[in-house]
Amino acid sequence: MKIRKLRRIVDFEATEKWLNDMATEGMHLVDYGFNLYTFKSGEPGKYIYRIILLDGKSQVEIIRFMRFLEESGVEHIASGAFGSIAIVRKSASDGPFEIFTDKESLIKQYKIMASAGIWSLAVIVPLFAAQIWAIFLANQLWGIINVFVAIFLAITFVQVSRGLARVTQKIKWLKAEQELHE
Repeated sequence: MKIRKLRRIVDFEATEKWLNDMATEGMHLVDYGFNLYTFKSGEPGKYIYRIILLDGKSQVEIIRFMRFLEESGVEHIASGAFGSIAIVRKSASDGPFEIFTDKESLIKQYKIMASAGIWSLAVIVPLFAAQIWAIFLANQLWGIINVFVAIFLAITFVQVSRGLARVTQKIKWLKAEQELHE
């Protein structure tokens, strides 16, 4: 059985946890595209999923990195918008599955997350302001639509801000850990 779920990636860690929770229930990701996840039922807990942020890497670096992962038994499931993320999985029977284990690589990943969050907020804030402005200038029908769009943008703003705050805390914690062990 296949099911599709619509979900935005505003918090990478929460999305990764959700994918792994779905896998524990026996729903395995087979495709992803523009916030639409396609799952196929299978053996519960068979896979462990990870989301990799690829921003800042050249196409050649991405291909080399993905080949390295495939040689390590990692399966590439899907890539996100403009190749900026990759969703991969590995059989749970192979043991724990972490891609970035050293502090420096983890900090880089979290900095990419933070940058994505900041860019998202930079887009959301003016759109929200435009919607609020339009609510007061538009006729009744468009005013109602603008209210719903403004509510959606406000909710997205809160979600992205919370994710950004967690990522910023994680970066600070990792840097402190790194300094402690140097």
